Amino acid sequence: MASPKVNKMETVVESSLERDMELPDFNAAIMEALAASNLPMPNPNRAAQFAAPALIPAEHSKFFENSGITVIGPTTNLDGHVNSESACVIFGRVNGNVSAPRIVLEIGCYVEGNLNARSVKILGTLNGNIICDEATVSANGKIRGNIAYETIEMDRGSEIVGSLWLKPNPVSG
Repeated sequence: MASPKVNKMETVVESSLERDMELPDFNAAIMEALAASNLPMPNPNRAAQFAAPALIPAEHSKFFENSGITVIGPTTNLDGHVNSESACVIFGRVNGNVSAPRIVLEIGCYVEGNLNARSVKILGTLNGNIICDEATVSANGKIRGNIAYETIEMDRGSEIVGSLWLKPNPVSG
């Protein structure tokens, strides 16, 4: 007896649905991050406008305090500079410089440009320089460029190809 033929399209749709089920709820993640930041909560009906799947881990909540959130989603390819007055979390791809009070490059993201922020957390890949007060490079973080910092934390397994420059402390007087 011949085995039943499997329609390739059905297989693709089923595997796509299985992948989608594994993705976290973007809206819930944003609302959770906002709640942790003590910022005013947006209209819940407006949150339904966001459809891209992503997750902003609760451990990044300090990056959102009193400044709001700018999110560049995982399916976004941005060509141009980002200048934000709110914390910036990047899941996608950016080809340009990023300036914000706090910047998080998430696992799987790629930025080709320089970062300028008070706090920077690198979990993804950066091909560019960083100027910041506080830098954290996770075990997944990869940087090809120089870092000018006041404090830095590097996890075992992080990759940095470039120079580290300790910014001088301002002289009080």
